[in-house]
Amino acid sequence: MRRNFFSLISSSLIMIFFHPLAQGADTLKIGVIQPFTGPTALYGEEAKRGIDMAMDKINALGGVLGKKPELILEDSKGDPAVTVSSAEKLVVRDKVSALTGIYSSTEALAFLAAMKKYEPISILHGASAVKIDRMYGKERWLFLLLARTPDYQRNIADFLNSIQPKPKRIAVIYEDTSFGVDQSKLAKEYLIKMGFELVGFEPFKGGSLDHSALLTKIKGTRPDVLYVLAYVGDCILITKQAKEMDFSPKLLIGPTSVGMPEFSTSLKKDADYVCGLDAWIPSARFPASAQYPKFYPQTDDWVTEYKRRFNKEPNWYSSFNYLALTALTIAINKAGTTEKEKLIAALESIDTMTPFGPFKFSKNDFGSIHQAFKSMVVFQWQKGEKVVIWPQKSGGGKFEYPMPAWDKR
Repeated sequence: MRRNFFSLISSSLIMIFFHPLAQGADTLKIGVIQPFTGPTALYGEEAKRGIDMAMDKINALGGVLGKKPELILEDSKGDPAVTVSSAEKLVVRDKVSALTGIYSSTEALAFLAAMKKYEPISILHGASAVKIDRMYGKERWLFLLLARTPDYQRNIADFLNSIQPKPKRIAVIYEDTSFGVDQSKLAKEYLIKMGFELVGFEPFKGGSLDHSALLTKIKGTRPDVLYVLAYVGDCILITKQAKEMDFSPKLLIGPTSVGMPEFSTSLKKDADYVCGLDAWIPSARFPASAQYPKFYPQTDDWVTEYKRRFNKEPNWYSSFNYLALTALTIAINKAGTTEKEKLIAALESIDTMTPFGPFKFSKNDFGSIHQAFKSMVVFQWQKGEKVVIWPQKSGGGKFEYPMPAWDKR
């Protein structure tokens, strides 16, 4: 059996199963399941940067219960079956004290179904499908960071409704995963409720190498807005192929994946004017935490430290990995143990500012008793930078609309 150990912890969506620490043990053993290879590997890379930064900070401030976490790494490959087998290996055979990782809603649902018999304390900071809330949200051991699918689509519909002059014709294309299917159903509901005309509503295979046939069909519907619900690789390819066929809607918009740095670095100038939804972006402004300023300085200071270390901007995925791990550390140290009930109570008691906004778990409208973030922002890529364009109170810039045609840039 191959084992990999690193001086770091956490992931996109963090899942944690605690065993009481063995008396006299020198380390706290932690398992991580991430898509380091496969179609969502970019998220694994982004997670690792947030993990590295968090672990350096945690160890510098005394560790977890005075111990340095030891990590066992498992590659999920973005595959639900691999995710489940990795989780059971880590929990049953490796007997880790904490299990972290996983990115997508599809993997999360498989993971939660398998882990139900163990009832692990789980902090999910990706995986927004509301099916998770409905099936597992009342479990006291489950904690969610990211806004849920209905939160996404309510924010997008409100943004589109705020544009002047208001676009009328919208085409939605979505990947055939739990994420894409759940998001598309709610997008349709909110957009129709807002009075938009849905001129296209088409699924596609995630990870496909060619979307030209789908885009040709959608181009024929003459939409004002093309709304793409997919992970970053497909969003990049769809944008490239839209340019190749001179498909220029007034607005091209995607989900949080459009905010990944790779979207801009891959497309360069062609990323400009594309909009996306994000849980957080570096241009946000939040003050330092009163209780934990060493973990949670003001946004500018945290972003500066991240850019100094990695020579690139953070995004919500790297930042939420940092947040989940440091919040977990605070809770374990506050509880003085990894005993489940005491740790749940400690997580529930955290109420603080972070570089990413106010942080506290509370009930949501979809069945979960522990959700941290509900509000989101819409940004637009402009000259390689993400500019907040909605809501304006988030410190935004000028919204460039409609997008220039490809041959006019």
